[in-house]
Amino acid sequence: TGTPAAPITKGDITIGNLDTGAYKDLRFTAQLNHENGTATTQINGAGPGLRTFTINAALPLDFSAQPFTFALNDAVALSGAINADIDVAAITPLFLPPTQEATGTLATKATLGGTFKSPAIDGTLSFNDGLFIDRANGVHLADLSASGTFDKDRLTIQKFTGTDGADGRLNGNGTMDFGDNQGTNLKLTLNEFHLPQSEMANGTLNADLTLKDSNDGYNLAGDITVARMDIMIPERFQSNIPTLNIIDPAQQAQEQNNPQKIFDLAITVDAPNQVFVRGWGLDAEFGGKVDISGDAAAPIFDGTLKSRRGRYEEFGKRFTLSRAELRFQGRIPPSPYLDIEATTPADDVTASILLTGPVNDPAISFAAVPALPQDEVLSRILFGRNTSRITPMQAIQLTQTMRRFSGQGGGGFDPLGTLRNVTGLDNIAVDTDESGATNVGVGKYLSDKVYLEFNRGQGEASGAANLQIEVSPQISVETEVGQDARAGGGVFWRRDY
Repeated sequence: TGTPAAPITKGDITIGNLDTGAYKDLRFTAQLNHENGTATTQINGAGPGLRTFTINAALPLDFSAQPFTFALNDAVALSGAINADIDVAAITPLFLPPTQEATGTLATKATLGGTFKSPAIDGTLSFNDGLFIDRANGVHLADLSASGTFDKDRLTIQKFTGTDGADGRLNGNGTMDFGDNQGTNLKLTLNEFHLPQSEMANGTLNADLTLKDSNDGYNLAGDITVARMDIMIPERFQSNIPTLNIIDPAQQAQEQNNPQKIFDLAITVDAPNQVFVRGWGLDAEFGGKVDISGDAAAPIFDGTLKSRRGRYEEFGKRFTLSRAELRFQGRIPPSPYLDIEATTPADDVTASILLTGPVNDPAISFAAVPALPQDEVLSRILFGRNTSRITPMQAIQLTQTMRRFSGQGGGGFDPLGTLRNVTGLDNIAVDTDESGATNVGVGKYLSDKVYLEFNRGQGEASGAANLQIEVSPQISVETEVGQDARAGGGVFWRRDY
């Protein structure tokens, strides 16, 4: 409408009904207008998750049909606004895998300004009632809340809080720089945070991490202290289904042409004690340090956790832990690796059970001093005699046991593990001495550095209490009081090589 010299134009554009999975119910409409030298547009979004979505913009534009003119000065001023209120749960299928879940409300208000050549945006951002679950990695973040401001070069997070669904707390704040000013400085702290939360690993962490700019990306550095970690070795000899890593050549070429910023890692994980590894007959407590480096997409773990106390039980016997280490060498998985040697006198030899390899798929073998074949070692462990002296029934049992340990058996019920979980104790042990008497022991950490243990046998005065206090990583003090009021103690010094 209007005149050729001063036309008035109006138009509508609709984008919707996209037959592309989760996108199919989204709908966007744009109203375009030009009148009296000003072009305006209003964009509205509707569909699952979009409670409110509007964009308004205006800029001077010289347009006429006769004589034909279409002139847009780069220096002309822009004006506009953005208003959005989004239900995160409805849009997460667009970018999260099936094993991850996110909910919450994301809201933003912003104003557009600057010029056509150099546009500017300023706004606020808030996120409330958030929840994020990553089932594959045991991540559960609840009560998430964040608020901040942003412009075209920078995002400032004034507050970021959350919980682990219980008493653990998460706090963060800082600035994320999108330009070349290297002004990124984000801080994140975890306080008694339950992470990870899975059947294989269950831990409580404290952390102080910082994200800053580096020459070719970002650097995430800081310290993580493990208050407690329970690692369960999977049931014996379960079959693993191999995963195929299918690479799309087009996607790979696109990633190479558009490299993303690298997240370099420089994190130290300190676990002085209370890293419990259980399963396959092993029940041990570890402690040590692990360094995390490399890129966040493929982190490298380097360090060793050594046994503080523990035992190995199999075939109704208790073995002495001669060596017990949990080594981190490279990526997870296959790291960490078990390196366990448990020994016991067996007939005329010292028999050893070796538990080695990745913690999610370890291997078990048998050895002896002096050296013997594995079936001979197992025969001595089971029956206290060599294979030439066992009965036919014992031979069948030996064959079945060898089959079980070669990957053709299954796991079993763990009553002590169930009792330990119900009572909240850190250690429960039941064993039998050479005379056949039964001994029971229970232990509990009173604090990070104080461990109390009670032991009781069948004798009238067989009870004893043992208190262990860690003064430093190398020095500990132990004191023991028996039921007969006899007491003893000592100071112990240890150095790991």
